[in-house]
Amino acid sequence: MHLHLLFVAATLAPAPSLVCTTECAEEFVNGCMIHHCHNLDSDEAYATCRTELDQGIGPLSNVCEPLCVDTDAMSQAACEVNDEIPDMNENECTEPVDFKPEAPSVCSTSNKGCCNCASDGTTYVWWILNGTVQRCLHTYNTPIDSSSPAVPVPVLLSMGGYGGGAIGADAKRAAQRYGFAVFGLGSTSQPNAAGFRLSFGNGGIANGLNPTPCSAADNRDKAYTDAIFEFIGQHSDTFDTSRIFAEGFSQNSMYAAYVTVCYADKMAGVWQGGSGLARTGFAPITPGFQGQCSETAFAEHGRDCCNSAFCEECEYWPLWPRTCEHKIIDCIASYTNDVLACGTDYYMFEAMVAEGNDARFLSFAPPADGIGGGHRNPQNQYAWKVGCLGLAEQCSQICVDSFTQCVAAITVTETGEAFKICDDQMATLTGCTDTCAPTLDMLRLSESPVVSLSEGRFGTAVGLDVTLKAPAPACEVPFGRIPQGESCSISTSLQSAQISPCNGSSHSSTTSSVPSSKTTVTTATIPSISTTTLSVSSAQPSSSATSFPSSISSLSSTTTTTTTTTSAGLIYLRSHDGQCMPGSRPIFTLKECAEAATLMNLTDRTPSTTSRRNRPGGCYYREESAGSNKLWFAPRGMHTLESTTRTAICVESLPAVYKLQDNGSCSNGFVPVRSPLECEYAAYRLNLVDTSARLISRDGDRPVGCYFFKDRLWYNSVGDIASKDTRRLALCAFLAADT
Repeated sequence: MHLHLLFVAATLAPAPSLVCTTECAEEFVNGCMIHHCHNLDSDEAYATCRTELDQGIGPLSNVCEPLCVDTDAMSQAACEVNDEIPDMNENECTEPVDFKPEAPSVCSTSNKGCCNCASDGTTYVWWILNGTVQRCLHTYNTPIDSSSPAVPVPVLLSMGGYGGGAIGADAKRAAQRYGFAVFGLGSTSQPNAAGFRLSFGNGGIANGLNPTPCSAADNRDKAYTDAIFEFIGQHSDTFDTSRIFAEGFSQNSMYAAYVTVCYADKMAGVWQGGSGLARTGFAPITPGFQGQCSETAFAEHGRDCCNSAFCEECEYWPLWPRTCEHKIIDCIASYTNDVLACGTDYYMFEAMVAEGNDARFLSFAPPADGIGGGHRNPQNQYAWKVGCLGLAEQCSQICVDSFTQCVAAITVTETGEAFKICDDQMATLTGCTDTCAPTLDMLRLSESPVVSLSEGRFGTAVGLDVTLKAPAPACEVPFGRIPQGESCSISTSLQSAQISPCNGSSHSSTTSSVPSSKTTVTTATIPSISTTTLSVSSAQPSSSATSFPSSISSLSSTTTTTTTTTSAGLIYLRSHDGQCMPGSRPIFTLKECAEAATLMNLTDRTPSTTSRRNRPGGCYYREESAGSNKLWFAPRGMHTLESTTRTAICVESLPAVYKLQDNGSCSNGFVPVRSPLECEYAAYRLNLVDTSARLISRDGDRPVGCYFFKDRLWYNSVGDIASKDTRRLALCAFLAADT
C-alpha cells in the first residue's frame, strides 16, 4: 500500500464508493505505471497516474471514471527494479496455454495467455512471428454472432499501446449509440524506453528515403495489424470495409496515424487527439524524444540522447503522411496550452494538405473556467470524434435549431456541461434522433476551436469554408525550429532527403482481404512545411527567484475590489474574478479564510471545503450560490481561473520571493513551502512547465514540501528538511513571508 494515500485522503474530499473497473486497473497498472516507471520511482509514478486518472488526462481518461477507488492491484502497483534496456523482442508473454492459435480466436481459459478476456464484448487472441509473440484484440458492439443478417457497420480502431488495449466505457457508449464497432488494439509485450508496447516503424527513423516505414521488415507489429484487417475482410457482411477509422490520444494518437497511413488503401480516417507530427530539430519535443533520437538511442541515453546520439537520419515521426492515390481524413485536435502537442498539430495539418489528404484541424483554447485544456481530448470527446470523422450521418438543420435552443436555455457555468445535458436528451428534441452525429455548429456549443478544413468537409457535411493554410495555433509554449547550436537542433549542413513522387506503387499494405473503395487523389512533389524559429529554454528550470509587486497600486483603474485592513496591517481584498490581482496572493489556509471573511463582514463566514480543481485556488466567495454556503476554500483549486461568479479572496501581504533551489533543501533565508496549494502558486509565479502538484508521502532523502523533479511538480508531506538530493530541487519561500 502506498503511504501517500494517507496524505491524499486527508487533503481531498472523501472518494466516491465507485471502485475502478477492471479495464481501468489494467491500464493503470500495465500502462500508466510502466510508462512513468521509466523516469520515476514507485511512489512518484503512482502519484502521477492517480493525478492523470482524477483529472481525466491521457489514456486513463478513456477507461477510468475520475476519483474512482483503487483496486488492490492499483494500490499495490510498484516499479520493478530493472537496469537493463528493454528489448521489444524479448520478455514476451510466458503464461502457459493449451494451444496457440495463429489467427484471431475467441479468448478462453485455455488460450488467453497474457490477454484479459473481456467481460463484455469479445476478445480474440493469437500468436504472430512463428508463435513467439502473443497479441490480443478486444471488440465491442460487433454483430458477428447475430442470428439475423447484419447491416455492415463502421469500425473504429482504438489504440491502447500503453497496455492491453482495453476499451473504455465512453467508447462503448458511443459505439452503442451511433452504431459502430470498436476494436481495442494493445500489446502483451514489454514496453520500449518510452513506455509504449506497440512498435513503430524502423526504430523511430523516418525520412525522405523511407518516409513511410510500414513494411514487415520495418515493424514487427505489421503481422498483428495485417491479421486485424484480414479479420475485418473475412466479415465484410458485418463490417463496412469502406469506413474503417482509427483513434488515439497522445502517443496512441501517433500510432493511430501510423496505422492509418500505412493502411491508407483500407482506412477512411483518423482522430489525432493531443498529437500531430514530430519534426526533427523542431519544438515541441515529444516526451520520448521521437523524431530527435532513434528508439535505440533514447533507450540508451534517455533525455540526454540529443546531446549524445542526435538522429541525423531522422526528419519526422512517426512517418510522413504519404498516401498517394488513397485519400484519408485526419481530424487533428489539441489545446493551445498542451505543451506536448501544440505545434505538432500544425505540422501534421500542413503535411496532410501537402499530400492531398482531407485535413480537419481543431485548435482549442483552454476553457476560461479551467475545466479541460492541457494534454487531453476536448470535452464531450466522442461527440467530436463521431462528428468530425463522420461515423454517423449528421443531424438535420431542424435538429441543430432545437439543440441550440436547448443549450441556450440551460444556465450552467462549466465548459461543455450544457452541451452534454442536451446531448443526453437528443432523442426528445424536435427533428433529432439519438443516432445522428452532431454538426460543427452544434459542437461549437461545447467548445469553439479555431477550425481549418482543407477540403471544406466536416463529418458528412460538405461545402464548408476551405482553409489550405491554417493560422498558426496560439500555443502557450512557442513552437518552431530549434536555434542552431542548442540541443536537438539541426546542423546547417544537413539537408532533407527528397521524397520520390508516387509512381503507382506505395507503402500500402499487401493484404487483399479488405477491398479498397476509397476516393483517390493525385499528389505532386511535397512542398516544404513553413517554419518559424524560436528560443528554446533548457528543460531544467532556472533556480533564479521571482519577486512580486509590494502593493496593489499597479492594478488597472477599472478593476473592482473590496478591501479590509486588519489591526496587524494585513489587507484582505475581494477580487473581481477567480484570480488574485498583482500585488496580492491567495489565502492558503482554511483558518485564514474564515478570519478574512469575518473581518470583511461577509454574509457567510464559515468556509465550506471543496476538492474540485476547477475552482479558484484557496479562499473564494460565490455570491450567487443558491444555498447558504457562499464562502468556500479550495485546497486544490487553480490560480489562473477566470470566473465572474466565484471571486477570490486574497491578502495583500505576501512572500517577497519564491526560489527553486539547486538541491533538495532551502538555502539560508528560505523555508519550505507550506501546502500543496502554495506549492502550485509558487510554481505558477516561477513559470515552471508544470504547475499541478503530485502528492506523495515519502521519507528518506526526499525534500520535504514542494519540489521539482523530471519536469514535474511534487508535494511531499514528510521528507528531509536538510535533503541533499541534487535531482529533486526544493521550491522554497522567503523567510520573511507573512504567517
